[in-house]
Amino acid sequence: QKPSCSIQKLTIDCIATSEEDLCDSMTRLTFTVSAISVVAYLLPALAHGYLGSPPFSLKRCVRAFGGRRKMVGGMVGDGAVSETAHPYVLKKRNPFDVHVYYDGPEAEAEAMALREKMMEKFRFMRFYNPRGRPIGPHPVPMWEADFGGYENRHRWDEVRTFLERGHGDLSVLIHPHSMDGDYADHTRNALWAGAPLKLRIQGWERA
Repeated sequence: QKPSCSIQKLTIDCIATSEEDLCDSMTRLTFTVSAISVVAYLLPALAHGYLGSPPFSLKRCVRAFGGRRKMVGGMVGDGAVSETAHPYVLKKRNPFDVHVYYDGPEAEAEAMALREKMMEKFRFMRFYNPRGRPIGPHPVPMWEADFGGYENRHRWDEVRTFLERGHGDLSVLIHPHSMDGDYADHTRNALWAGAPLKLRIQGWERA
């Protein structure tokens, strides 16, 4: 009698004469399902590019699927968190900057309330005075904070998760300081919580 393999609600008949053959069949099935998932995940990137950066590339393909979170030991905040495997090498300095953008009185009030919450929660971060006008690559007023030092690079997931859940109606940019250079760090290496803004980086050197 053929052994039966059950995967959630899917049951298949496995033509296997030994435990090794059964495991091999299951491995091939898992790989096939994973490959289908990759194609479905990347179709939008193939068709449209990624957040206004240059058209689809193999490197971005690897980043999109391979940058998924991996669980690591340890506790941060109220529970277990994961550490992201980044597709870049950080410089040994402040590893990440956070920019919270606002335009108008209501957005400014929301941005300052978020700033107060982060100053209380993330005491290792450095917070700078808000900028009430566009400056440098930033197209609207914003406030900035950074991770303080290279030793805090592992706090990335903690800060990212907080901002993804708590950005409200604000646009928030988190970018690294990597060996890829400033242009890459503000485009393909950057993460946005909320609606992405068009940064004024047209004249920057592209890596």
